[in-house]
Amino acid sequence: MDCYFWLIRSRSHVVLVDCGWNRERGLGSVGGRFSHIATEEKDPVDLLARIGVPPGRVDHVIASHMHFDHVGNLDLFPNARLSIARAEFDCWTGPYGDRLAIAHSTAPEDVRVIQDCERAGRVHLVDETEEVLPGVTVTPVGGHTPGQMIVEVKTRTGAVVLASDAAHYHEELDHDRPFYIYSDMLAILRTYDLLRAKATQPSTWVVTGHDPVEMDRFERVNADCVDLTRPVT
Repeated sequence: MDCYFWLIRSRSHVVLVDCGWNRERGLGSVGGRFSHIATEEKDPVDLLARIGVPPGRVDHVIASHMHFDHVGNLDLFPNARLSIARAEFDCWTGPYGDRLAIAHSTAPEDVRVIQDCERAGRVHLVDETEEVLPGVTVTPVGGHTPGQMIVEVKTRTGAVVLASDAAHYHEELDHDRPFYIYSDMLAILRTYDLLRAKATQPSTWVVTGHDPVEMDRFERVNADCVDLTRPVT
């Protein structure tokens, strides 16, 4: 399983979709809460620096959902507004958000950072499909988590659909084989149908949340980054 985050750049905005997990808090490192399931080989800020993006340049973060490997570094982007599904925010900040049966993949520190952003007026809560920025459309689909979102981006070569953990691997879409962590199975199956339909549209690429094959589907920018506007044909 590979872990990804995505950068969207236009003339007016620098946007991250997700932002990895937080090395400072020990997540994914020896002794960290999630060290038994994950290690972080590349620092997200270092990867951004390779393509000329310092943290202060990021003006918007879209959180696909609030699991530790997707929202751990929000506090590194102090100038960014955060878009997240209302159902996601309400789940993890509500009375059941810390129940072990569902909270095994969230970090309380990350939830507190997002609550701090909300109190500071930096959070935009998404209820339905919405173009949050020109050419960038988010859709809450649920399934994996209550407010899991997908992100569609219009690019110069076509449309990129960032499924994030709405589909961890392509085999989920190929074989109707859901990932084992979910909040609503029917929502997952409906989302698979939605993603498969989008994949049949001309010049449209569906990008999964964790499948290592994504690094071979698009042209490399460097050893650890690919350009989703340049599919390998």
